[in-house]
Amino acid sequence: MKFAEEYLVEKCEEHPEMQEKLEKTFALLAFDKPENSPFASLMELTHRQMVATDVNSAVLKALHKPAIPRIEALFRMMVWANQQLTRHDDAPEPPDALNKMFMEQ
Repeated sequence: MKFAEEYLVEKCEEHPEMQEKLEKTFALLAFDKPENSPFASLMELTHRQMVATDVNSAVLKALHKPAIPRIEALFRMMVWANQQLTRHDDAPEPPDALNKMFMEQ
């Protein structure tokens, strides 16, 4: 809480839209079982993954690196290309190994 008071409060002054998010997040500390609190949605896997992605992107941006690693961008392009190929009825099927790799994700 001390960290929030000393460092994060002034950031909220610069970015007021963050204040509500910060208050909800720190409110979780007031509950013995935060998963049963009114802010339990903040602990759901999808929300945690979204936060992790945002944090990773911010760190990479601060390091002047691409927000998405090149291998991930390449994989996304491969998935998109595979989807484009399978949309057309007359397109040949991609190899089974490629299909399995994409379908397991």
